Parts: sequence; C-alpha cells; structure tokens
Amino acid sequence: MIETKKCNGQCGETKQLSEFYTRVVHSKTKGSYIYHYPECKECTKNRSYQWQLDNPQRKKEIRKKYVGKPETILVNREQQRRSLKKGVRREWQQKNKEKLKVYRQERELKKHDISEIEWWECRRYFNFRCAYCGKTWEEQYREHSKDFCRDHFFNNGPNDITNCIPACVNCNSSKNSFDFEEWLNRNIIDSTKERILKIKKWIAFDAYNYKDI
Repeated sequence: MIETKKCNGQCGETKQLSEFYTRVVHSKTKGSYIYHYPECKECTKNRSYQWQLDNPQRKKEIRKKYVGKPETILVNREQQRRSLKKGVRREWQQKNKEKLKVYRQERELKKHDISEIEWWECRRYFNFRCAYCGKTWEEQYREHSKDFCRDHFFNNGPNDITNCIPACVNCNSSKNSFDFEEWLNRNIIDSTKERILKIKKWIAFDAYNYKDI
C-alpha cells in the first residue's frame, strides 16, 4: 500500500510521501523516526521562489554570507568540475546566451586596466606570491596553469594599480565580491599580520609610486 499525506501548502492535495521533504528526528520517547514536512516539495519550492522575489535584498545578503564560506567554495568547485565533465555548463551556455553576454560585459567592466610593467611591479612588490596567503607563483602555475589573478582590493573600486592585488585562484575565488575588510572579518583568509599590513601599505601608499609607468 502506497502511503500518502495531505499537503498543508497552497495546493492542498493528497500526495505520496515521496513528494515531501524529510529529515530524521531523534526523540527520547519515540526514538528515531523520519519526519515528513507539512508542505509538499512543489509548494515548498514555490513558496521559496516567491519569497526571493519579494525579498531581493535579503536574498542577496544571505547568498553573500553563504558563498563566502570555505566549505561552500569547495562544494561549488566540485559541482563546477562535474558540470564541465558532463557538459552541463556548455548546455546551459547554449540555452542562456543573453545572460552569458550580460555576465561577460559586467566582467569586462571589472577588468583591471594596467600595463604589463605595472603588473610586474605589483607582483614583485609581493615577492611574486599571493598577497593574501603567500602561495608562490610556481605553486599557482603548477596547480592552475595560469598567472595570479588581478584582484580588486575594493570590490567597486578603480580598475587601476592602486586597487590591484596579486591573488591565487583560491583566494580570489574566496574573496569573491567582498571588500578586503569584510572578507578579513569573516576569518576566511589564511594570512598573517605582516602580509595584511603590507597589503594595506601597498593600497594606501606604495601602489601610487608605480601608477602609469
């Protein structure tokens, strides 16, 4: 016999238990058992979607807090790796060409406009290491086959050398759209006091010595 349950959500329909989200509950009197949520999966998704539409700012704050967590970054990277392997990303790109175009345009606006000499001096200042965690250029290239990322110290700051920090892929991904201080306060960065002071000195004073050279 197929077990059913009436949804307390918007649809109010009687559905199979498999149509409801579950969790394991541990009770002193009943022991351990599976609890079925009152709303069916479809109503839960619809309610969540509507909440996001009604609370865009709150959604943005929650997402920003969530995506910055180290464990979230690792999960996202694994999902991206699997998506690439299965061709899911390519399929999404084919179906969302307009979204992809807008994303690339926004990325282009965030691109640093600095000369190769400025970029060389920026990396040299930090001894050709990631300014945040200290990873060497050799380690970065061995792991990712690419140069350091040109990170924005202030997320919405200028695109010149006075707002440019050499960062490894991991730190650049972790910092995401956070400003440095916000990122630092979340205890995500694996850095030292000396490195942090050097970064701030570069941004406040020394970077201006190499601007437009």
